Amino acid sequence: MSTLAQRTFQHPWFLAAYERFVYGPFLSAFALRPVSYRTVYRSLREMAAGAGGTGDVGPGGSDGRPRTGGRIVDLGCGTGWYSRRMSADPHYRGLPVVGLDLSEQAIDVARRKAASRAGAGDPDGSPQFSVGDAGRAAQLLGPGAEEVWICGALHQMGHADRVLQQAGAILDPGGVLLCQTFGRRSARRSVVVRVLEHFGHRVFPIGEVRQMAESAGLRVEAIRVWGIVMLVTMIKPRR
Repeated sequence: MSTLAQRTFQHPWFLAAYERFVYGPFLSAFALRPVSYRTVYRSLREMAAGAGGTGDVGPGGSDGRPRTGGRIVDLGCGTGWYSRRMSADPHYRGLPVVGLDLSEQAIDVARRKAASRAGAGDPDGSPQFSVGDAGRAAQLLGPGAEEVWICGALHQMGHADRVLQQAGAILDPGGVLLCQTFGRRSARRSVVVRVLEHFGHRVFPIGEVRQMAESAGLRVEAIRVWGIVMLVTMIKPRR
């Protein structure tokens, strides 16, 4: 059964406004600081590179992490902002970017935005988008991912543990998962947390995130929490 948040994401008016008017203000309200797509993207990239920073929980990774040369996968990609940004980022030059989302309407918007930018001569137009359940990512996409991104989606998924297992299955050894979700340091569920849960969002305790990562064969590299907005990077160890 879909959550209210997932059902809302089917409406064209909501999708048309989402990137410009919804994502940033929504996250900022719960992060207790200004947050945008670019803030999250830059912070996750820094964490994956081992930059660390105030508010981290646990050790960061090491600089100079070797590249695997695989695909970049954006699970629960929504309207595709992160996929488009990665396609335009020189850091990922030459690597295919694939976005997957359960919402056909969101994928339609993502494809139109990518095509529009490509048609205007913008390099930000090369990601490939598909409709599909992130809980079946290994079956739908197969192995060979250098990075898996899950931004603004894991807390809406009733099968978050399975999604992380699927991310672990498609990642190459040494590959990294980068995630923005909702999380809390305290075991206490505040009124704000209860309200989010009422509307279908999960707010993960840090301990639960670590347990889910371990079950998926991943190791948490770093966690950063702003209010109840959690950024986390995980690595698939090399055997």
